Amino acid sequence: MGRRARRGRSTPRAVRAGTRRRCEDGGPGRDRGSRRGGNRGGAVAVSRRTIALHLTDGTWSEATATAFRLADRLLARGHRVTIFAGDDAAALAAGGDRVAEAVSALLHRGTHGGTLHWVVDADAARRLGIEDRLASGVIPGDLADLWSFVREADVVLSPGRMA
Repeated sequence: MGRRARRGRSTPRAVRAGTRRRCEDGGPGRDRGSRRGGNRGGAVAVSRRTIALHLTDGTWSEATATAFRLADRLLARGHRVTIFAGDDAAALAAGGDRVAEAVSALLHRGTHGGTLHWVVDADAARRLGIEDRLASGVIPGDLADLWSFVREADVVLSPGRMA
């Protein structure tokens, strides 16, 4: 009996009744906007990620510039960015040169959009003699902060040379 009932319903009920829905382009198919979880008024669901950047190179190199641009784009899209500047990279957040201004601009962007945490290795900053010249908003920390960033991150990137 079950097989005969299925055979009788081999054609979907909507097609038999002549009420088959059409896609937005006029072609046959389902009206996906009416399904649960379908079109939400044109809004696209975006997942927010946490990206950790580990900087080790203290010079303004292509890798450092790319890391800054990447952080800026991620913040603009509302993602959470954590940057740990260890070794020579601690010097990036010190002084009044263009690199420190770029760090300040990123920290400012982090207050208007995504979230940015910039931590420098306090021992490296002390060794370089820059601990009192760090840009506003930069936090002195240690390797425990780096480990915390790595554990909480969805993606971890370390551009430049490895220490």
